[in-house]
Amino acid sequence: MNRRWQILLPTLAALVSAAMLMVVLALSASTRNEVLSDGLLEFHYVQQVDHNLDAFSLALTNYRLQAERGDGNASPDEYIRRYDILYSGIQHLGPRWLGSLLDNASAYELQRDITRFVNETEPLMNDDDIPSGKTLTQLASDANALSERVHELGITLYHQRTQRADSIEDRIRLLTWMIVGFGASFMLFSALAMWMLWRSSNRAVALARDASETHDRLSRALQKVTSGDNERRAQTRFIAAASHDLRQPLHALGLNLNSLERHVSTEQGRNILTNVFRSTEALNELLGSLLDISRLDAGVIGVDRQVFPLLPLLVQLQENFEPDAEAKGLELHVADSELFLDTDRILFDRILGNLVGNAIKYTSEGSVSITATTKSLAGREVALIRICDTGRGIPESEQRAIFDEYYQLDNPERDRSKGLGLGLSIVSRLVRLLGIELELDSAPGKGTCFTLTVPRGSGETAAEVQAGNDLLPGFPQRDDQSLQKRNILIIDDEQDVRDGMCTMLESHGAHVITADSADTARERLVSEDLVPDVIVADYRLRDRQTGDRAIELIREEFNTEVPALIVTGDTSPERLREAKGSGHTLLHKPVVAEELVARIAALADGVQQ
Repeated sequence: MNRRWQILLPTLAALVSAAMLMVVLALSASTRNEVLSDGLLEFHYVQQVDHNLDAFSLALTNYRLQAERGDGNASPDEYIRRYDILYSGIQHLGPRWLGSLLDNASAYELQRDITRFVNETEPLMNDDDIPSGKTLTQLASDANALSERVHELGITLYHQRTQRADSIEDRIRLLTWMIVGFGASFMLFSALAMWMLWRSSNRAVALARDASETHDRLSRALQKVTSGDNERRAQTRFIAAASHDLRQPLHALGLNLNSLERHVSTEQGRNILTNVFRSTEALNELLGSLLDISRLDAGVIGVDRQVFPLLPLLVQLQENFEPDAEAKGLELHVADSELFLDTDRILFDRILGNLVGNAIKYTSEGSVSITATTKSLAGREVALIRICDTGRGIPESEQRAIFDEYYQLDNPERDRSKGLGLGLSIVSRLVRLLGIELELDSAPGKGTCFTLTVPRGSGETAAEVQAGNDLLPGFPQRDDQSLQKRNILIIDDEQDVRDGMCTMLESHGAHVITADSADTARERLVSEDLVPDVIVADYRLRDRQTGDRAIELIREEFNTEVPALIVTGDTSPERLREAKGSGHTLLHKPVVAEELVARIAALADGVQQ
């Protein structure tokens, strides 16, 4: 090779590498700009306006109901205060918060309608001239209508952020391939340059170049691994924060719905309330799946192994899923079984429920069957529980991926009726926790069969376990006055949650003291000369306070071990470990009202949880 080519080839290699590097830098800059314009401020602003409108409507309705009942304590101060918050958020809004909403015609129109509503309502917000009940009802209706429009806008913004995230992911994928291409071309042309230099220089120079290139490759690989870990940690923090923020209003909603049920007497009203309960339960189920993932990852779920009969679980599964199967025209076959299993009954029931629910969800015709057999494995008897369906089947290439979080087959539109894609991920974690073997046998067009290999137990052992369980205390059925004359302290930094819990507990005869912090709680208890019978505290309070610390301060104030429980909406593994480590009874938002009342009454009565 002549001298001209020895100069030309390295120069060409340098130009190609430089061009690819410029492309990588340009893509990085555009990706950074897209990340900076992620619409988070607009999304938070829409959420705040939605909350303020809902709070204003609720305050109007509460005052109207109190006034209609002739309540002498009825005061317009609350809805006027809520109006002032709404007014401040609208009138003092800067263009920085609106951001891209300024270019959105529907958002601009909605902002104009809200501003007009606020301005038209202002003359009515006067202590001296209280509007009529009809006017209050109309104002609440208008606020609700605007809230619904704001909520729809919020959903649109959420979808836009999701699309933007997908776009960023595509860019990152392209960047990755560009970096790989850059590295490949760099190594290729560098190898060629080393080969040429080897012919004209000594071997020591070539070895030094090779060592330098190896170091560069390792640095890039380490950078990619570190970047991936940071992204996963950021995603976990985001999901935990979003789940906590969603659980707070959902918890308040559940408590208020429970109280509202006592005041709805018409059939149409009860039908509407039933639909609202059903929607709330669906949200609870979705958020519950996120919580299950976090609790399993945090390692705060204990295993209570015991011997129990399989048949009651199978009967309960048939009762629970028969309506769903019939609604889809499917046959649900559940075989009788006299087997006894040796594992955690509650967690195993969750595994079966997830697998059966998944089978029904993805089977359009035919049947779903549950069978139980036995076999000898490594010198011990085990039970084989099979859940089989006649659905579409799972391609072999997808059979590992279906156990990943948020992964769903044939659901590109992310239909929420098909869940979040967490069911099989929860099953995968639970079988590892219980030491159960899970096998999958499926092919497209031939259906799917999951097989669980579970340790068997004996009937004699099960009888002993049941006899022991019969000695354990349970929760008695509670009537509407189960908390009569009990002093219940509520510590929560969310006003809506405090109001909802107060209304619900007072309907059960309790005297409720609410506070947003431990200091406020101590002041109110001292002023009323009361010692609480039970403390109910949110775990994460303002100013970096925690519920267990607040409980400790109240106990120190009165020098007595007041029974207490913690209610949390956190789903991050770290927070769950902290809350469980406090030693207090732990409930997860949103809490069913009946369960909350039973827990509080049991603590007040001295029953161990």
